Amino acid sequence: MSVTLCVLTAVLGIATTVNLMLTCAVIRRLREIESRPAGSDDKLPAVGTRVGEFSAETVAGQHIDRSDVAAGDSLVGFFLVGCAPCAKLTDALTSGADLSLLDPLFFVSGDAASAEAQEIAAKLGRVGRVALIGAEPELTDAFGGIGTYPILLRVRDGVISQAGRTLDSVVAVPSAGSVRTEAQA
Repeated sequence: MSVTLCVLTAVLGIATTVNLMLTCAVIRRLREIESRPAGSDDKLPAVGTRVGEFSAETVAGQHIDRSDVAAGDSLVGFFLVGCAPCAKLTDALTSGADLSLLDPLFFVSGDAASAEAQEIAAKLGRVGRVALIGAEPELTDAFGGIGTYPILLRVRDGVISQAGRTLDSVVAVPSAGSVRTEAQA
């Protein structure tokens, strides 16, 4: 009986210790998340990342690849079918935003045959070139690993110079010698 009681006490002690360690780890993680500045997002591609090799076809049948963003100033956007923030950003882009100095290129991820994908492509097609893509990790990896949507990138001479989730975070011209991400906006 006393051996059983000792074993039971030892198991209970170990379980309590493990529970306490896990609780402390959760508290530490929550404090870390709360200490981040408002609006910061570690899921944006890093400014300074060189665009890698990619290949796609626009809805108009044009072939696009790295050479399309290798020179000049481009606005590259990634949208997801069924994403409410993506729909809001699509409306902002197509409601008279001045993109005349940029070469807009948009990628819409999802079922290319769906009516919603076609609608998004038609809207964005009024202001730039659009490619409907599926789950193509080589394409999203070429732009620094797109993992969440929407994402807008300002690409200068093949290098990401600004990254954000709003039009203002990437279209605003930064001061000389500085780069700006949405977290800094």
